[in-house]
Amino acid sequence: MTTDLVIVGAGPAGLSAATEAAAQGLSVVLLDENDGPGGRIWQALESRGAMNAEDAAALTVIRQFRACGAAAHWGATVWAIEPDGTVFWSRQCAAHATRSRYVLLATGATERPLPVAGWTLPGVMTVGAAQIALKTGGLVPDANTWIAGQGPLLLLYTVQALRAGGRIGGILDLSDPAARWRAGRHLPAAALRFGGDLWKGLRWRQEIRRAGIQWLRASDLRADGDGRLQRIRFRTAGGMREEAADLLLLHDGVIPSMQIPRAAGCPQEWNHAQHCWQPVTDPGGAAEDGGRVPEVVVSVGTSTPAATATTATPPAAHTRRARRRRRRAAVPTSAGSSHRAVTRAPANFSSSLIEHLHVLGESGREMRPPP
Repeated sequence: MTTDLVIVGAGPAGLSAATEAAAQGLSVVLLDENDGPGGRIWQALESRGAMNAEDAAALTVIRQFRACGAAAHWGATVWAIEPDGTVFWSRQCAAHATRSRYVLLATGATERPLPVAGWTLPGVMTVGAAQIALKTGGLVPDANTWIAGQGPLLLLYTVQALRAGGRIGGILDLSDPAARWRAGRHLPAAALRFGGDLWKGLRWRQEIRRAGIQWLRASDLRADGDGRLQRIRFRTAGGMREEAADLLLLHDGVIPSMQIPRAAGCPQEWNHAQHCWQPVTDPGGAAEDGGRVPEVVVSVGTSTPAATATTATPPAAHTRRARRRRRRAAVPTSAGSSHRAVTRAPANFSSSLIEHLHVLGESGREMRPPP
């Protein structure tokens, strides 16, 4: 099987990239290990239906993808990308190889592990796993469920579980107490750029408070039990405390999913603020030299609303022109990447990726023989 573009990942970035690439005249193959489009953030949204305006906008992106003509393979696991652009993947116990001129890795974000004493006991899992169970199976927690860690997913999942009829025993905030003071100096700029998200978080906190759920600043968390989780122990300002627990959900934020980009030889660097690896990009979003597979575009989850985009596109003339356009119109973000405002940009899709897809489309039309 041969194609112009292989996209790995069917979250917001992958879906939007496929739609845009198809609109530019490229043949597209999209691979995702889930049973349908949406990634983790929009998982099973087509079957669940829209609950608010954000869900409705997401469904619009999914419907546009469904109609764009890209070939999608669900339940597909990518396990190798060769330097010549061949992508090896498996589905239903059968191996496949797709030769592509370009590869786009839209692998999104992954949950950061939060190891605590006893975290291997049955009954201890991640908040993200519980959210998947809620979205795909309608499973909700009971009163002896505790949530521990840090990050906005604690708030989001708790609110989602409450609205679905679930019950939460309490939330343990394990973040560094000094972090709030360090973050305070960034608040004015964040309020200007992400004010809507900040207010949304405050509303979630109010909803949790009205539900009577304990919110405790804690440390030294431990999961205990005889063969399974039965109780948790943790330290608060008042000393050590013990609570009965049947389920403990852990979360320590999300980080870019770098396994496939790393395997493809994409350059990476350590993000000291987020304590994770991320793609190495120039101010315009183009990948620095050094990737093992030269024709790869990477879009991975970051701490910013838009995805970080990197690329090393082979047609030199188009690449130079694209970089000149990016330098003239780039707007820096806190992740060190840049994104342009493009009127055709689908929701949650990096505009620098769109620009590169325009470039790929131009080069593809030039290189493709006339009908």
